[in-house]
Amino acid sequence: MKYLVYLFVFCMIFANAFAISSVITISFGLSLVLFLYGLLKGLPSIRFGEPNYLLGIFVILLLSYVLFATGEKSTNHLLLWTAPPLLYYYMFKRILVKTFSFNQLLKNVLGVVYLATMVASLFALFEFVGRNFLGIDFSFIPRAALEDAESQALGGIRARSFMEEPGHFSFFLEIFIPLSIYWSIRNFTSIYMKVGSCVIMIAAVIVSFSAVGYVCLAIGAVLYFAHSFKSSKFKLGSIGLLLGILYIILLVPDLWDMLVQTVQLKMDSDNTSHASRVSRFDALKYLGGIDFLVGYGPAAFDTLKVDSFVSLYLGVLMNTGIIGFFFCVLFIIKMFKNVKSVRDDSLRFAFFLSLVFSTIHFAIIDHIYLPWFWVMLSLLCAIRKKYRDIKELELIECS
Repeated sequence: MKYLVYLFVFCMIFANAFAISSVITISFGLSLVLFLYGLLKGLPSIRFGEPNYLLGIFVILLLSYVLFATGEKSTNHLLLWTAPPLLYYYMFKRILVKTFSFNQLLKNVLGVVYLATMVASLFALFEFVGRNFLGIDFSFIPRAALEDAESQALGGIRARSFMEEPGHFSFFLEIFIPLSIYWSIRNFTSIYMKVGSCVIMIAAVIVSFSAVGYVCLAIGAVLYFAHSFKSSKFKLGSIGLLLGILYIILLVPDLWDMLVQTVQLKMDSDNTSHASRVSRFDALKYLGGIDFLVGYGPAAFDTLKVDSFVSLYLGVLMNTGIIGFFFCVLFIIKMFKNVKSVRDDSLRFAFFLSLVFSTIHFAIIDHIYLPWFWVMLSLLCAIRKKYRDIKELELIECS
């Protein structure tokens, strides 16, 4: 079962490549096997001792589905909003707790996360160089969809690795780069491996040309250097990160101007992508009465005959109303509290960055069907529970 978990975690990178659709992927198929295994083993009985705010969202979603949802996509989106959390979070975190020891979670499972992140990053760099400078056609890789395959920025084709589009790839990196850097610092003795890994992953974010990715890089760098003054363990990593950034800038002298130009272009009010995302919030005018409380159900945009909402937070508000949105906020706050309870200072900081980056990016995407966010939360909850179990065992031994 451990190797099946490893395979599932690694195959998360194939979110579009080697997939039937954006939802039916290799990792989705493996998660079904893991879910059945968990049911047979009675793993739902494992308790984490925390309020189930997700259940509150599901109840409101089901209620509004029955009462108000009339769109053709409502049933599909009901499954889309409930199945991924059940598969990738509710059951997967229990499998992690049941199957792995604390040290195995930190060394083996996070090691697979590091490996997957590095493979996706290396392929993205190869893809970027190959498509833009060597004329290599990557259409030989089977993909579920080809949307945005030629997405460009500043005259170059953006890298998307094995994902559907560059923004998705950046979202993946934002979630797992902090945990991958933590693992590399913890397990590699060579400074070249630590710095090299960091440089490769940061370079992958850069070639995705994701404005949110660039913003997260800036936020992460500021928080990382600020944190390093409090933790001596991070000082060596801080020096390595600084050297890596300087090395990239030396290789690409116009890098800073390119990053700033990309962000400015995305935020320009004349930019169609920016204007389209902002206009989606016009749907808020439809919230009123009972719909304000419980929303219009899954695929509310289809019920209202407006454009899809794109933003997760807007989607939650329109689908489940202010009550569901309240549960969503409580769930996110609870996850940040879970981060705070992680003992290891550097690991706590890595999870904090992952959660900050993902919640920022969810402001402009709503792809909760992807496993990355849920798997990160599963790792957080499983590691936290292992910490608690160790602490309880220590208290018993002391008594």
